[in-house]
Amino acid sequence: MLALIAGPAAWADAPLPPPEPYFFITESRVHVTGNLNRNVVMIEPTSGIDDRWEIPGWRRNVHPSDDGRHVLIGNPGLNLLSYSGDPDITVIEIWAAPGELIGTVPLGGLMNPDDLQPTTSHYLWIAGYQWEGTGWRFLTPDGQFWFLTPDPLRLRRAGVER
Repeated sequence: MLALIAGPAAWADAPLPPPEPYFFITESRVHVTGNLNRNVVMIEPTSGIDDRWEIPGWRRNVHPSDDGRHVLIGNPGLNLLSYSGDPDITVIEIWAAPGELIGTVPLGGLMNPDDLQPTTSHYLWIAGYQWEGTGWRFLTPDGQFWFLTPDPLRLRRAGVER
């Protein structure tokens, strides 16, 4: 089962809450801290505080790998886009320790933007993310499952090699 994108406004057309500090620990014990004062997201991998690293900017949609050495950052609107018609809009970023952006995924790389599901004021573009062994698995509204590995960086539709 895919992990749903958290937050009370994630499945509604209500405004998202303003940025605020946060802290959570994943099931695999990766510590994630959204620090507003420093405008960073701090990642403490399972190897411990000596290997802590940062992603610049406060981020709402953070999904670390099980070891905390890679992080998927989803669109800031969670599962909703205020779509402008641009298939090149970035919907996913992949970061690696010690804070390097190693890749991005544009909306058009996942699906035909015309297939986005409209809501009252936005468009649904994803159902959720789940770390599975070596990468993130996710589902787009057109019914396609995707798998994104960070090392090596590779995106493929489930059952389709790319």
